[in-house]
Amino acid sequence: LGDVYKRQDITYKLSENYVGNCYEYKGEYLFRQKRFDQALSAYNSAATYYGDFTFQKVSLLNKKANVFYMLSDFENCLKVIEECILLSKEQNLQMNLSGIEKVKGFMPKHEGYALFNWAEKFSDIGPIFEIGSYCGKSTLYLANGASKNNQLVYTVDHHSGSEEHQLNEEYFDEDIYDFKEKRVNSFPLLIKNINDHKMQNIVPIISDAYNLSSKWSAKLGMLFIDGGHSLESAMSDYNSCLLYTSDA
Repeated sequence: LGDVYKRQDITYKLSENYVGNCYEYKGEYLFRQKRFDQALSAYNSAATYYGDFTFQKVSLLNKKANVFYMLSDFENCLKVIEECILLSKEQNLQMNLSGIEKVKGFMPKHEGYALFNWAEKFSDIGPIFEIGSYCGKSTLYLANGASKNNQLVYTVDHHSGSEEHQLNEEYFDEDIYDFKEKRVNSFPLLIKNINDHKMQNIVPIISDAYNLSSKWSAKLGMLFIDGGHSLESAMSDYNSCLLYTSDA
């Protein structure tokens, strides 16, 4: 029954979208006839039917900006252009976040979006520091959030894997195993994921939290701990974090 409702919902949205298309085509016709006020009215009607179709919203805003320009209403023209730019950025961000879901890792979507939101908020204070990079899934969520404030994400990991990632253990994965060196090495896949997502605000550090903590002095905006999951590893990361946050 859920699938039936889902299909009906999709059909309804597509039907609404078609109505929006009709109004938009009407607006284009009126614009060519230089009936600019009527064209603007048609475009406004189209916008009410586009819902979540961001690409069409962006296209429609460009057309509305042209109408305002032809009406010499430059104030509203600039407002619409600014709205278009913001919506385009939001569209690109949503595409980036949806792409992260395919990256190797254990973080569910809702937790990733929570990280993104926290990083966006606290990167206004200072850089983000992550303990436990693995293949970069959580790192990418953090970096997208921090990019809103042009802030860096430092991510530290020894890249030898946690206990559960080792050969013959429950979460062993041959994609991050160096058969030549006979050890886990997640660093190459981390770098690949950073490059694939074209992120330029991530600073990978190969170390462990304890050794790095005594050398760290910069004030942080946010600290995220997701390293080893044994009690010993988790407590070691937590105690090391006291040094990171003492002056924050």
